[in-house]
Amino acid sequence: MSWLNPSILWLLALALAPLLLHLVLRQKVRRVMFSAVRFLASAGHDVLVRRRWLEWLLAGVRTLCIVLLVAGFARPFFAGGREDAAAAGSRTMLVVMLDVSRSMSRGSVFSEALDRAQRIINENGADRDIRIVTFSDAGSVSIRDARDAGEAMEILRQARPGGAGTDIVAALTRTISSLGAGRDGQVHLVSDLQATAIERRGELPHLPHGFSMHVHAVGGNIPADSLFVSGKDAFLEIQPGENNLVTTVRIANRGRAGEADVELRLNDKPISTRRVRLPQNGQTTVDLRATIAEPGEYAGCIIVKGPPPLLDGDDRFHFVVRVVEKIRVAVINGHPARDPAQDAAFYVAAALGAGADSPFRAETFEKLPADPSPWNAVVLAAVERLPEPDIERLARYVDRGGGLIVSVGPGMDIAAFNASLGRLLPARLRGVAAEGERLLVAADRTHPLVRNVTPGGRGDFGREGFRSVYELKDSQDAHVILRFDDGRPALLEKTSGAGRILMFAGCLDRRTGNFPLRAIFVPFMREAVRSLCGGRQRSCEIVLGAPLRLPAGVRLARPDGSTAGGDA
Repeated sequence: MSWLNPSILWLLALALAPLLLHLVLRQKVRRVMFSAVRFLASAGHDVLVRRRWLEWLLAGVRTLCIVLLVAGFARPFFAGGREDAAAAGSRTMLVVMLDVSRSMSRGSVFSEALDRAQRIINENGADRDIRIVTFSDAGSVSIRDARDAGEAMEILRQARPGGAGTDIVAALTRTISSLGAGRDGQVHLVSDLQATAIERRGELPHLPHGFSMHVHAVGGNIPADSLFVSGKDAFLEIQPGENNLVTTVRIANRGRAGEADVELRLNDKPISTRRVRLPQNGQTTVDLRATIAEPGEYAGCIIVKGPPPLLDGDDRFHFVVRVVEKIRVAVINGHPARDPAQDAAFYVAAALGAGADSPFRAETFEKLPADPSPWNAVVLAAVERLPEPDIERLARYVDRGGGLIVSVGPGMDIAAFNASLGRLLPARLRGVAAEGERLLVAADRTHPLVRNVTPGGRGDFGREGFRSVYELKDSQDAHVILRFDDGRPALLEKTSGAGRILMFAGCLDRRTGNFPLRAIFVPFMREAVRSLCGGRQRSCEIVLGAPLRLPAGVRLARPDGSTAGGDA
């Protein structure tokens, strides 16, 4: 056994502190002769002995705690790390890192890299554990262990170049984290060493003690002057306005300093051109702006006209921009308070309208507008009842594709609520649940609201507390999206005609919980409205392998030059 931080082992001297304190501060027995308790002398002696043993035991436990704490900070480890390595005695490790990024596909670079990697294994793989790492960007790092040199060669032959960009720092970080401690060995990196692959020079990780690093550069015939263009956002969603499109690209120049023209195109039409200076063997960032007035989806492309690209397509960056009108939401305040900051309608409108670039425009009313059709969604915030003509208008509005969100409020008349709004809603109210702190949990993790609001789509809503909630009657037409942690339905969804209705069984104000004060409330309300307006706004997301249905008159150009229409 050895220690990673042996310098702090001197703190073990502190383990003597409990023993010293026990010796110094222990209570001393003072003998007093008193005739009335002479017959209890023997019993007192037994108690005193037991007490002394307990005091010494307590001092020993305290000493042991200090020893374990210091040992934990010193980080002990056992050399070897793996059972087979321990059995092999001095057996070391050989790690071969092979770059399979797109730049490795030019010419014979990858063949040269494979030959180099195989030569490394032949020369250094005898009596070693062999690990093969193939990588491109941060999300494309594959680590595989081989039983022998033959299996390692087979893993290398299965590798194919043509992935994304290169991130050597991320690949090294993943590889080093897999090595562990207590091993010796070599790490061999085989790459064309693109400049952009190691741009984070200050973040290069350190190899564990006992490992050595060897770098093998391939593809030495790189042109003296070449460039590469990359962008941040491949999909943008904006609202109509002046200079509403702002896109940023990064140009990496390999070679001499010079100038280049950067052109912005939308639907293959030139929009603007900007001349920029390229630093020698460096990078520059370019912002391009344009005005798009008409809603719709546009295919964007930024082309840099300067030194030739290393690979076809490296001189341009493609993106998609969607121009949409702001989603209009009518918020009906059914329970106004003297302090507006106590109203559910206040928090709903604030969540939807937060930020100058918010895609929502929320308007608050005390009554339902005579014609709700101009609004994409309507939110009934603590509305107990509505006149019958308003109910009819809401029903027609939802059937024609509108979205409706209904949230309950404190102290509502349940009978009046069910009689007025019951036929619209996914479920009717049964009563008020017993007081108690409740949390939100996901009932359907596949629903877009859950996937987009919770971290990683795991359905974890944190500690969003509700002191008072309503019980709902069972309904065959309702789909439960969220529940409270006691099992009661919290958020239900119902389809009506071309529209949908969401019903929330908790209050959205501060009087019965802290949900509106939580950071998750803003994305919760926005995704709830987006889920209702999904029918009005077409998504441009495409699932790999799924059929692509093209609108009438639109044809898709394949890479080989052929075209297709309908289902591609």
